[in-house]
Amino acid sequence: MLSRGALHAGGPYYWPNVRIRAKAVATNAPPHGAFRGFGAPQSLFAMERHMDFIAQTLGISPSSSQKDFLKPGKNDHHGQVVK
Repeated sequence: MLSRGALHAGGPYYWPNVRIRAKAVATNAPPHGAFRGFGAPQSLFAMERHMDFIAQTLGISPSSSQKDFLKPGKNDHHGQVVK
């Protein structure tokens, strides 16, 4: 789950300077849920909430971040070129 969460953590945005780090830890609790999405929904939810916070802090609409979506020819946060 951690690798999928880290792979999707950048979401659909172009980040020219970003570092995403993930750390797995062992607990005494079993995994909860049906493993739908394998970590991607959780990391995307957290990232989008952070984008909402940034928009609120800057006093802009959260939908204005759409201008920063990945476009063909741009690299995503792990270096893959979008076609």
